[in-house]
Amino acid sequence: MTDRPAAPRLRAATYNIHSCVGRDGRYHPGRIADVLAEIGADVLGLQEVDSRPHRTETIDQFLFLAQETGLHAVAGPNIRNESGQYGNVLLSTHPILGHRLIDLSEPGREARGAIAADLKVAGAALRVVTTHLGLRLGERRRQVAKLAANLTDDGTPTLFLGDFNIWGPERIVLRRLGASAGRGSPRTYPSGWPLFALDRMWCLGAARASALRTHRSALARRASDHLPLVGDIEIGTK
Repeated sequence: MTDRPAAPRLRAATYNIHSCVGRDGRYHPGRIADVLAEIGADVLGLQEVDSRPHRTETIDQFLFLAQETGLHAVAGPNIRNESGQYGNVLLSTHPILGHRLIDLSEPGREARGAIAADLKVAGAALRVVTTHLGLRLGERRRQVAKLAANLTDDGTPTLFLGDFNIWGPERIVLRRLGASAGRGSPRTYPSGWPLFALDRMWCLGAARASALRTHRSALARRASDHLPLVGDIEIGTK
């Protein structure tokens, strides 16, 4: 009798970095990079990544964080103008085989979107979706419907990461994306005294998310108004 091979595992995190402006009002991209190093995740979904000028300083946070972490990176800017861009980023230690950007923008509201990327993890396929939904309930419901319509149900295990702006019992909005495990998600906002579970992580298909926790280092509590949400992902289980 031979032992069954261990299912591929990874550490994932989702983090709204608030344009690298901390609770102390300081603009400090290096501090965000240090928090990412503390977490040591294999897959990271970042929101509110900003390359536009901040006061007198301009740093392309998309490029800076990719270089500082040394990870494979996909940028998903939702806002593009003459001063720069702003939106989501996916970082991964594992090869990214392909990706697409999904437009979730609503008329008259801030532009929103999602990154859907296909990864190869120890020979196993994993689709990772990272997003940042809008501030109004109706807006979020329509964005979730768009997201569901744009994701092909081809059996690929899928990991969702993002700031879903979900407030309390409104988690029913996520059921359309199969978020049956949304209950009990750790509170991530505001980072100094977390009251709301705005940031979420869960899996669909042959994958499982476990040990969800916030990363509560002293640095993380200062670096952004959100705390990072971290979880352990196992591929090949239901």
